[in-house]
Amino acid sequence: MKLDLLIKNGTVIDPAAGTCRKEDIGAFEGKIVRAPREAECANVVDAEGCYVTPGLIDSHVHVFEGCGVSSVNPDITFIPNGVTTGIDAGTAGVSTYKLFSRTTMRTAVSTIKAYIHPSPTGLAAIKYFQEPMDPRLFDHKAIAECVNAHRDEIVAIKMRISRNTVGAYGLDPLKAAVEIGEEVGLPVAVHTTDPAADVGEVLNVLRRGDVYSHCYHGRGYTLVNDDGRLKTCVREARGRGIIFDTADGLSHFAFRVARAAFEEGFFPDIISTDEIDRSLYKTPVYSMPYILSKYLALGMELPDIVKASTLTPARVYGLESGTLNDGAAADIAVFRIKEKNVNFLDSLGDVFPGSRLLIPQLTVKNGIIVYRQVDFTS
Repeated sequence: MKLDLLIKNGTVIDPAAGTCRKEDIGAFEGKIVRAPREAECANVVDAEGCYVTPGLIDSHVHVFEGCGVSSVNPDITFIPNGVTTGIDAGTAGVSTYKLFSRTTMRTAVSTIKAYIHPSPTGLAAIKYFQEPMDPRLFDHKAIAECVNAHRDEIVAIKMRISRNTVGAYGLDPLKAAVEIGEEVGLPVAVHTTDPAADVGEVLNVLRRGDVYSHCYHGRGYTLVNDDGRLKTCVREARGRGIIFDTADGLSHFAFRVARAAFEEGFFPDIISTDEIDRSLYKTPVYSMPYILSKYLALGMELPDIVKASTLTPARVYGLESGTLNDGAAADIAVFRIKEKNVNFLDSLGDVFPGSRLLIPQLTVKNGIIVYRQVDFTS
């Protein structure tokens, strides 16, 4: 076989196979080929000293550019950072979803999926006012029609339950969102920073496969007790299938909470950025590789970090990406680890030192090189 692309000599991290080893990997007609060294190829990339992973999935980000006032351009955000798939986190509601689908989703080089917000306006005007959260405004019929018309795009229901968002409605909007999720057969991803009720109450509303976003936030009720120990209800929720996503963002990550959880072996299922225009290429968020580097500093192993940003979100949200299986879509990222002292900052102003940064070298989408670091040459 004559391959379209051959990436050789890299350390391939394959979460689906549970392997991390030096091997070659190729692409032919947009699909992965677990390539032998003798395969012919005119386009050869030497990844010596680098890590080769599935294309990253940023599963909590805002990319409804031009409507969601805080949204970013997906390709500028994703492609230079090894991200080949992104999931917009509920920027659109039923009143704006068709526009999102016809514009951003169908014009991006990267693959875009979405959560849909039960509130009709979604987060389109969040810079100016909170989305309407009266559950009586959630049009179940219209949402079901929208989901059914876009089953290939919509992967979850989004709900925010911060006290300043839901007000007197408390957890009623979340309960309504879960009801909608039941009706349309989708998980609910819930924004939990400064929640309207204690963590245990929130988790009791959620079902297996629902996603607890911003899991390491440090405002209001958090995953840990006042004594710094992980709450029992949190570990029990994971045991019954609740998914925990970092979605770090500008305001949703506290080192003290993450460290306390890590000390008890409670690592995230999913790592994502919650990227918006005010955080793109700026600390504390910067980019997906920067966020992943922070979790290296906190003590996660690189294969586990890759799994949390590829295979796990793919499985949770029913995506075909996130794997390097033979015959899968050839979405691939190549990274180099650079030794560099860096001070990671959290949303509370605390600093945590790190010594390694993941530096993107190459991004491949459907077998085509769409980004290459200028000094990454064969």
